[in-house]
Amino acid sequence: MKQSIRRLLCLALTLLLVLSLSACGQTEAGESGSTGSAQTESTAAASAATQTETMAQTAQTQPAAETGSVYNGLFETDRVHTVDVTISEEDWADLRQNPMDKTKYRADVVIDGETVEQVSFATKGNTSLSFVASDPDCDRYSFKLNFGKYNKGQTYHGLNKLSLNNLYADATCLKDYLSYSLFRRAGVEAPLTSFVWLTVNGADHGLYIAVEDVSESWMARTNEGEGVVYKPETERLNQAGKQGPNGQFPTPPDGSSGATPSNGDGNGQMPTPPSGDGNGQMPTPPSGDGNGQMPTPPSGDGNGQMPTPPSGDGNGQMPTPPDGSGQGGFPGGREGFPGGPGGFGESSKGADLAYNGDELENYSDIFDNAETDADETDQKRVVEALKALSEGTALEEHLNTDEIIRYFAVHNFVLNYDSYTGNMLHNYYLYEKNGKLEMLPWDYNLAFGAFGGGNPGGQGGPGAFGRPGEDGNSAPSGRPGEDGNSAPSGRSGDTGRPEGASDATALINTGIDSPLSGTTEEKRPMWAWIAADETYLTQYHQVLDRLLKDYFENGSFEAELDSMIALLRPYVEKDPTAFYTVEEFDQAVETLRQVCQLRARSIRAQLDGTLAAKTTDQDASSRVDASDVTISDMGTHMGGGKGGPGGREGGFPGGRGREN
Repeated sequence: MKQSIRRLLCLALTLLLVLSLSACGQTEAGESGSTGSAQTESTAAASAATQTETMAQTAQTQPAAETGSVYNGLFETDRVHTVDVTISEEDWADLRQNPMDKTKYRADVVIDGETVEQVSFATKGNTSLSFVASDPDCDRYSFKLNFGKYNKGQTYHGLNKLSLNNLYADATCLKDYLSYSLFRRAGVEAPLTSFVWLTVNGADHGLYIAVEDVSESWMARTNEGEGVVYKPETERLNQAGKQGPNGQFPTPPDGSSGATPSNGDGNGQMPTPPSGDGNGQMPTPPSGDGNGQMPTPPSGDGNGQMPTPPSGDGNGQMPTPPDGSGQGGFPGGREGFPGGPGGFGESSKGADLAYNGDELENYSDIFDNAETDADETDQKRVVEALKALSEGTALEEHLNTDEIIRYFAVHNFVLNYDSYTGNMLHNYYLYEKNGKLEMLPWDYNLAFGAFGGGNPGGQGGPGAFGRPGEDGNSAPSGRPGEDGNSAPSGRSGDTGRPEGASDATALINTGIDSPLSGTTEEKRPMWAWIAADETYLTQYHQVLDRLLKDYFENGSFEAELDSMIALLRPYVEKDPTAFYTVEEFDQAVETLRQVCQLRARSIRAQLDGTLAAKTTDQDASSRVDASDVTISDMGTHMGGGKGGPGGREGGFPGGRGREN
C-alpha cells in the first residue's frame, strides 16, 4: 500500500513539473517574440562605455570586513585579535641579536585562544627590518609565521602562512588595511587583513596588522588551488633584505662590493648612468644646465659632489651602515636621486614585466621568487604572455585585463610609489593561471605619498620625484630649491611641483592617466597597454568612477574610518613599542581622512573633464587645493613621528621609544 501511495505522489509531482515548464516556455516565447528585435538592435549598438559599466558593476565585492569568516574568523575586523608567541628565551635573544639572518625558530602560537604548536617564527622585511635592527633599543620587528614548516601539512584552519607587520612608517596604522579593503571593493583578490595584539613570552609586544600570505592558502581560497604565484623583485632589492649576520651585504654577481648598482666601482660610488658620459656623471636632466652634472646637494660643495653623509668619510662615499661594516649601499640608499635607493630599483630580469627574449634565465627576478611550485612549463607560459604584452597582440588571451585594470585603478588612487609605478620594482605579486597573468597588491604602508617623506625631491610620487616629464609622468628630482623642496633640474628655487601647487596639492592631483613616478611608460609595459588603448582607458575610468560612487561619495569611507579609529585608538595608546604616540595617531588619521577625500574630489574632477587627467596638462586653477595638508603627518619612509630626525631621539624611524 505504501509503495502505491509513493508511486501516485511521484506521478502527481511529475505532472505538475511538466505543466509548469510548459507554461514558462510559452511565456518566454511570447516575450522573446515581442522583444527579440529590440534586443538585437540594442546589442549591436552597445558601446565600449556600456560594456565597461557592466564590468565595473560586476567588479564589486563585499567589503573586507565581510570576507573574514574564513580561517576561523582570524580576519574579521570588528575586533583586535590576540596572537601569543612562546619561544625559548635563547632563541628570542638570538633573534634580537641577529634579526637580519631571518632565522626560522620553532615556537608555539596561541591565536584567539587556540594553540598551534611547532610553528616557524622569523623576522621579515627589507628596509623596515634594517631600520629596526639599527636601533639597539627596539625589537619591534615584523614577523612571519609558517604553520607547516616543522609540522608538514599543518595549517591554521587552512591558512599556511601569516605575516605580522609592525606598522613601520605608518602613523595612521591603517594604510595597509584601507588599501587592501579598496582593492577588494574593486574586485581584486587582495590578501585579507585584520589587527592583532601581539605578545612574546607573555610580554606585550604591541599592535600589529595581520596579513594573509599570498601563496597556497590564498590560491585555495580564491582560485580552487590552481595557478602559480610569483613575487617579482629586482636582485638588488632582494639583496637589501638579506644582510648577513655581521651587517655585510652579499657580493653581487658582478663582483662589486656592497649593494651599490652593478655598474658602480664597488666602493660605494654612484654608478655610470645609462646616458652619462662614461665618467660617472649624471645624465642631463630635463631642464638642467646641459652638462649632466649632479645637482648641488644641500650641504655639498657646489661642484656636484654627494653631500657628506651622517657617518661618511666626507668624500662623497655612501654612508656606513648602522653596524659599521663600512660597506656601501645602506639599505634604502640615498633619497632624491634617480634610480631609487642605492640606484637598484630598475631591472632587466623580469620585474618590470618587459619581454626580454625566450630564455627563461632572463626572468630570474620573477622565477627565482616563486611563492608556489612552478616548473618550466609554467615559466614558459609567463614568458609567452610577456611576449604578447610587448607586441600588443592577443592581450585578452594572455592577460586578465579586467583584473589588471582594477588593480591599477586602486593602486593609482592610493599613490604608492614603493612599487611598480615608481622606480622600485617590487611589492606586487604576479599570478598566472591557464596562461593569463594578473597583478596582486602587497605592502602599502608607504602609500599616500609616504615613500620619500611625501615631499618633492623625495620619492613620493609626481610632485615628489620632480616635475612631470614629457609623457605626463614624473621625472627624477634634483637638489632642493630655495623653499627647501627639491628642484628637478638643479636650478635654485625650482620646487619640482606643477606650477601653483603645494607639495600635497601636487600629490593629491596626480593625473590618473599619468601615474608613473621616476620612470616611463616604455619601462612599465603592464601599465602602458591601458594608457595606449581608449577602450581600456575608459574601463579604467569606469572602475574609478564606481569606486568613488560606492565608497567615497556616499559616506561609506568616513563610516569605516571612524569605526576603525575607535577600534584601534585604545591599543595605540597602550602600545609599549609603538613607533608613534597616540597624539600623532590622532593627527595622522585625520590627515588620512582629508587626503582620501581630496584625492576623491580630484579624481572626480578628472573623470568629469574639469581637471586634466594628465599632470602636465593640468591648469593650476582647476586643481583641488591641499595646501593645508602635511603628508608627513601620516608617517614617512626613513623617518617619521615628531621626535626629531627620524622620529625618536637618535634618528630611529618612529615616534616614541620603548616605555619599558
